[in-house]
Amino acid sequence: MNRNRFISLLESYISPVLLTAAGLVMLFCPDSASALVSDILSWGLIIAGVCLVLGIIISQEYTSVFNWIRAAGCIGLGGFFLSDPLLLAQLIGQVLGLLILVQGISSIRMSYSDFGKILSVITIIIGIVLVVAPMSLSRLVMRILAVVMIVVGAAEIVDRIFVRKLHKSDNTDIIDAE
Repeated sequence: MNRNRFISLLESYISPVLLTAAGLVMLFCPDSASALVSDILSWGLIIAGVCLVLGIIISQEYTSVFNWIRAAGCIGLGGFFLSDPLLLAQLIGQVLGLLILVQGISSIRMSYSDFGKILSVITIIIGIVLVVAPMSLSRLVMRILAVVMIVVGAAEIVDRIFVRKLHKSDNTDIIDAE
């Protein structure tokens, strides 16, 4: 098979199918997707820590305690989140919930209209839900991302099928007569 033909086939059909399949997996298994993202971030932290250690060794700045603390912190934090992949999603959900809760409490004091107070109460409720059930945010984000991936992948597949049919039926040769 010609290399250009293979690349064209890959771009045309295989990548939209894989995008749709990944979206379906994320839709039905959002915790696994969160764990995968957490694993990727954890390994990124570990690699960053190792790069910091290599930078210290290469630059021969062995006495810089702050650089050693940063490197150890990156490696330690990466290892800590790698031991429990969903812990990162839980912490992010709880921190975001606390921030939203504080924002809602401050907004309720500063709102003058009833509509503003209603929105502030809704914000407080969302903050409480995120503090109590932090994984709900991660699941919601993963499901929204999954729906977007499914729609984009399916749209690309449909587009490729119809565009290909249109190109096959369009065999007009234009001859320029001058």
